[in-house]
Amino acid sequence: MAKQASKPKWPHSDTVKMTAHRNGQWCKKIRQRLHYFGPWNDPDGARDRYLENASRLHAGLPVETSPTGVTTVADCFNRYLAYRRPDVRPSRSDTDHNRDRAMGPTMWRRYQRAGRAVAEALGRNKAADKLTPQDFAVVKEHLSASMVTTTMANHINAIRSVFTWAYDQGHIEQAPRFGDDFRARGLKRAVRRSRREKGKKLLDGPMVRALLAEASPQMRAMILLGINAGFYAVDCADLRHGDIDLDRGVVMMARFKTEVDRVAPLWTVTVDAIREAMATRPAPRDEAHADRVFITRRGYLWVKSESANHDDNGGIKSVTHGDYVGQEFRKLFTKAKIERPEGCGFSWLRHTFYTVGRRTKDYDAVSAIMGHAGAGMIEHYLEDVELADLRVVVEYVRQWLYPDADATTKTSKGEADAKGGKQAKTRQTRSKGKAKRGAKATAK
Repeated sequence: MAKQASKPKWPHSDTVKMTAHRNGQWCKKIRQRLHYFGPWNDPDGARDRYLENASRLHAGLPVETSPTGVTTVADCFNRYLAYRRPDVRPSRSDTDHNRDRAMGPTMWRRYQRAGRAVAEALGRNKAADKLTPQDFAVVKEHLSASMVTTTMANHINAIRSVFTWAYDQGHIEQAPRFGDDFRARGLKRAVRRSRREKGKKLLDGPMVRALLAEASPQMRAMILLGINAGFYAVDCADLRHGDIDLDRGVVMMARFKTEVDRVAPLWTVTVDAIREAMATRPAPRDEAHADRVFITRRGYLWVKSESANHDDNGGIKSVTHGDYVGQEFRKLFTKAKIERPEGCGFSWLRHTFYTVGRRTKDYDAVSAIMGHAGAGMIEHYLEDVELADLRVVVEYVRQWLYPDADATTKTSKGEADAKGGKQAKTRQTRSKGKAKRGAKATAK
């Protein structure tokens, strides 16, 4: 590698500007990425290669500019990012993209960071066809120096995806050999250990009741949805009037992350809290949010997640996450004079619902309430779960949260109707039994 002092001067500044990179090639930054056009001793060829491909390069399309034809690790990531760039939605609420291919800006930046990490560990001009398990071991060590286990697992998955895609698309001739250790599942033990060290994400009943006592009407309704139906903060922000039937006491919506339908019976206290929150809900600033059940007092969505901030060239320079539910939830601990467990957030309500609900042993019902995809072939064949089964789960959780509640607060109107129907049916069956026994006695 040439020393800094020996770098030559670019001779074609009147046509295009290029820089002598320390790797021995002429380079030019286009759309926030460096592209290489050939060795120092061939500036004319570098200029011609740029002029030949300039329109595609500035459009962000994948272009082979290496005079040797060797695909480098940088080429693999640049081509993949160019390939997926049209699929990146500017925000989570954007509906213009194909949902099956859409990529959030957070995921996009993960691929960017993964590419930089590989380039830092191996050199951006390393031939992708020549990568060995030893090379990926170096990458893993580089990642572990600056990332926690779960983050490292996500980046390993991203790296594997890019090189596998490059092989499938014919950009590299040899399938990548990652080795046994370069896989996210190999980190499962470390992830479990990390979670165990951080402690369980569980809230107890008295703590939840204390938070509810200090909450505003909207926060109270959202907390109840979290512990009654396993809602995340973003689920509360996504909830629309058409997703909820307060007369029946049921919420039905597709989970944004998985597109899995979820159905959750609601407690009477939850229905009442939602009605109160809707009665005092501020008007939204954006008419597109007119159908949302929850709106902040300033007229915004409670969760504004994955909103991309772009630079002058259209690249994603940062991603904004606005979680006002989480902020207000943390403040409630101070108001209630409760010490907040380390790392505790609104998602702990979902963890708690899942943990308590599974004690009923009806795992399919719990999954239906939470919007989990079924394991194996269950998702393919399981078409429906009885609403009565779901009510058993939520009633069990309600009794855990309100062990001393009066009987009149146990069920929503829809639940009471169902319960009343069962009682009437039972009385009818008993009457028929008595009539039969009376008839038999008369006959004797």
